[in-house]
Amino acid sequence: MNFEKIRQIKTELKDDPGNVDLWVDYAKLLFDDEVDLEEAIRAQIKVQELTERDTRLKVVHLRALNGEMESAISLAYEVVRENDSELSYVILIDTLISHESYGEANQIIEVALNKYPDNSDFHYYLGVTQKRLCRELKEGEVDHIISSLQKAILLDPNNLDAYDELGTTLFDIGRHKEGLLILKKNSESDQSDGWLKMSYANRLWQAGYIEEADKAFRAAINSKINDERFKEWYQEFLDEREVE
Repeated sequence: MNFEKIRQIKTELKDDPGNVDLWVDYAKLLFDDEVDLEEAIRAQIKVQELTERDTRLKVVHLRALNGEMESAISLAYEVVRENDSELSYVILIDTLISHESYGEANQIIEVALNKYPDNSDFHYYLGVTQKRLCRELKEGEVDHIISSLQKAILLDPNNLDAYDELGTTLFDIGRHKEGLLILKKNSESDQSDGWLKMSYANRLWQAGYIEEADKAFRAAINSKINDERFKEWYQEFLDEREVE
């Protein structure tokens, strides 16, 4: 009998109820040991529900990538209504932000935070939408944005997106040295992520640190995670550098 393992998985499911793999293991143990077949059936049904949710969320992502934003948003709302989970909210919020529907995304974030106040991503997204909705980025007008991003980092010190947004926000309000320090450290935290290096490169360029910017641009292009637009942006940098 696997009583201890079953108890362990039940405990883990309380903290992570949307984890499909945990439900799969839980259902298998119950079926194998024939401890509680009704609970085993319930667990298997949960596996099917979550698998269907994950499949639909993948469809949301694919539709968004294909430019079918209205359809993607509509489906994301359906998934949230049918399966209220942190992952479902993350996909919906991310899709709304990609559509630049910042006000609508902000409203959904508030709902999500009421349900999941300790989710780092939701505090990060709150900072993102607050920044996009801010009329003027300047000292004294962005305290709520900085607070949201710092909360995201406090909840998850590995939330590199929150660090990136915090660094760019500080830079954009004139706190260049502080912002660049955060962006530099963040770009070195994950050597494979070219987006973090590109963010650092752009702010270096804006600050006039041309040689350092050139290195950061090339590092972004050579990163494992990159984008075909990186070379275009680097060329823009080179063209302006040549003019100067």
